[in-house]
Amino acid sequence: MSDSDSEAPCLEDLPPLMAGEAFRFGCHPEVACFNACCRDLDLELHPYDVLVLRTALGLSSTDFLERYAVTAELGETGFPVLQLAMGEGPEHLCPFVGEAGCSVYPHRPAACRSYPIARGAGLDEHDQVQERLCLVREAHCRGFEQLSQWTVQSWLEDQRLGEHTKVDDRYMSLVARHLRQHGPLPADRKLLVAVALYQVDRLPELWARRDSLAELALSPAREAAVRSDERVRLDFALDWLELTLLGDAAALQR
Repeated sequence: MSDSDSEAPCLEDLPPLMAGEAFRFGCHPEVACFNACCRDLDLELHPYDVLVLRTALGLSSTDFLERYAVTAELGETGFPVLQLAMGEGPEHLCPFVGEAGCSVYPHRPAACRSYPIARGAGLDEHDQVQERLCLVREAHCRGFEQLSQWTVQSWLEDQRLGEHTKVDDRYMSLVARHLRQHGPLPADRKLLVAVALYQVDRLPELWARRDSLAELALSPAREAAVRSDERVRLDFALDWLELTLLGDAAALQR
């Protein structure tokens, strides 16, 4: 994720991929470098990544964060971001990778899904998301020698990145708009944002203490969905943060 003031390094160093541009790539156990890219990583875990992973693992957000995440901040924005905690051995291997490959493959994070395509996004002057995609060709990767041919669109569709991208763009938009209107996130708001985005299982408890859902006068159907479905709750949490941080009441009318 990037905002309008800071693009991912690859976007500065590599030419952008065009929508219909084709490339060859494959990643499977028969590729000589299989699992080589799953070590010593600075891999961001975005809010939807955390929700999908911990749900698949049957963990509470508290347990997941303690075992698998390192908390940092998104540049100088003050907004929280998580990184996957690598193993402590000499290779700093991803904790979910073994000899047979990725043990959470159907639930893997967006960064793993999109590779070898990297994506950066920002807001234009009309607050519309603009994206740039580029192809990352690392020296060790033999995947580009495979015969499978893809376009940018076919690869992203095959990797099922739609919901990941939707949530990432909403968070990026929240960060960019807050920076423009108020500057970096104040210290007293950081825990609120972290819980809302990365610990949605705790939100009903938080809202109950403050009677927040009742104050928002949601329809009975929407309130029931927010309480019962964590994916709906994450989407609503972004609405709630837009209201709380930006005063955007229209967010709750989506």
